[in-house]
Amino acid sequence: MEFLVRVNNMVPVIFDEIIRQYNFNFMRVDSTVSILYKNNYAFVLSVDRDYVDLNFMKKEDDKIIKYWIQGFVIKKLDEDDRCNTQETKNLENKLIDYLLIYEKSLKTKCRSILMGQMDWVEDYRKDFMCVIRELNAKEYDKYGKFLSSTGP
Repeated sequence: MEFLVRVNNMVPVIFDEIIRQYNFNFMRVDSTVSILYKNNYAFVLSVDRDYVDLNFMKKEDDKIIKYWIQGFVIKKLDEDDRCNTQETKNLENKLIDYLLIYEKSLKTKCRSILMGQMDWVEDYRKDFMCVIRELNAKEYDKYGKFLSSTGP
């Protein structure tokens, strides 16, 4: 599915302002997964056939905790966050729209998450879509090299 690779290739373009403003490093983990990372936290964007997953990861001591935050971020959206999206039935454009919406919402509504602060977690834990878990060994091998033990 070549279009998934094309969508993943758009991550550094769409998130360029966030990458520069918050001094993130960027890496394509594989053809459909990208990571924005710094110090002890990261954002992982995984492109799937009909959705883009957005996860926040934070290194705590010798483990990495993963927060599935796309639902939490989407709930903070308003009409302004949906500007520049296209009403289309084209799946590639729909996935790019998800990236645009995440980028805008993170910049305008979730700055503390972008800064690696954890003040949002209390509200997140109240959300019915709250999913928090420690990375398993395979995931740790894949993502652990991007995160250090030093703070934001």
